[in-house]
Amino acid sequence: MMEQKPCTMASGCGFRLTMKRVLKILLKCLRSKEDLIGNNNSLAAYRFQFGGKTMILETARLILRDYTHEDFDAIFEILSDAETMQHYPKPYDAEMTKQWIEWNIKNYQKYGFGIWAVTLKETGEFIGDCGITIQNIDGEFLPEIGYHIHKRYWRQGFGSEAARAVRDWAFENTEYDCLYSYMKYTNVGSYSTAVANGMKKVKEYPDEKNKISYAYALTREEWSLLER
Repeated sequence: MMEQKPCTMASGCGFRLTMKRVLKILLKCLRSKEDLIGNNNSLAAYRFQFGGKTMILETARLILRDYTHEDFDAIFEILSDAETMQHYPKPYDAEMTKQWIEWNIKNYQKYGFGIWAVTLKETGEFIGDCGITIQNIDGEFLPEIGYHIHKRYWRQGFGSEAARAVRDWAFENTEYDCLYSYMKYTNVGSYSTAVANGMKKVKEYPDEKNKISYAYALTREEWSLLER
């Protein structure tokens, strides 16, 4: 697994957590859940548990939380499935899945974000993951929203719901000017989720891994005009 690299100014990301942002996060931590519930529940709550370093994003139906090693069986069932991973070079084996969890845990500690576990609010069942990583998109290292949802829960809007929460968190708590999602040109489900997240196709380019990749993007200005 390629180690995540920070965005450079050349890529147009311009990420940094300023004191203002830190204070904003702390204020959110002190508010009650009811104070944070929005009209469409896209981002109902956000808080840190400083001891366990746990981030929680809560939507109408989902909770996004940090990965733990105890999630191995649940995510391995998803990442090892041939149908789910048909747009990847190959399904993940056990070692690749362990590295995936470790990579994201390291990203939480190093960057303050990564791919988070997605669970059902009512039952706590692990149904996938969604979050932000820095990815090489046609030669630029850019902030990318990625997601995997268990095929039992496809076509129920869970991927879009999780991606919207991550999108809102990123624009509210970082200084990225643009967020991206990229995928293999055959991955209709993935770019449908990107479109549902307010993104537009901005690039189509040859990719050694995917043959052809599509890149979708949403700017901060475009995000500010969305109904949420």
